[in-house]
Amino acid sequence: MTYREFDVRNRMVGASLQRDALCAAAAVGLALLGLWTAIALPAPPQLFPQQDKLEHFLAFGALAALVSAHARRMAGRLAAVGALTLIVEIGQAALTTTRQASWPDVFAGLLGVLVAAAAIQLWREVRKLAAPSVLRAA
Repeated sequence: MTYREFDVRNRMVGASLQRDALCAAAAVGLALLGLWTAIALPAPPQLFPQQDKLEHFLAFGALAALVSAHARRMAGRLAAVGALTLIVEIGQAALTTTRQASWPDVFAGLLGVLVAAAAIQLWREVRKLAAPSVLRAA
């Protein structure tokens, strides 16, 4: 391996680590913000029945997408976000008197994680299929 190849590889690894660190920091920040809002703030106004299930689905789906969008191996990261759904519900039950923990909220969060994982995987497959056609056209 030449020095140039070594340098290019090191830069790619460095950029990947920086991106991973940024995603991890953003995910931790969002998780803490979500936990704080679940504990410190009153529940938002109900616009329709079961609104909180949609909120859990969207919040944990977005967090899962952020955490794993650039990861080559998503399973561990998705499992961590899935565990966070349970931790948030435990936090609501143990640390606040204005909120209640519920299994349907956990399941809605897990469904959001699974849908985000499926969407990311689908996006990756579409990009793989599209890439050769773009190269052939050029």
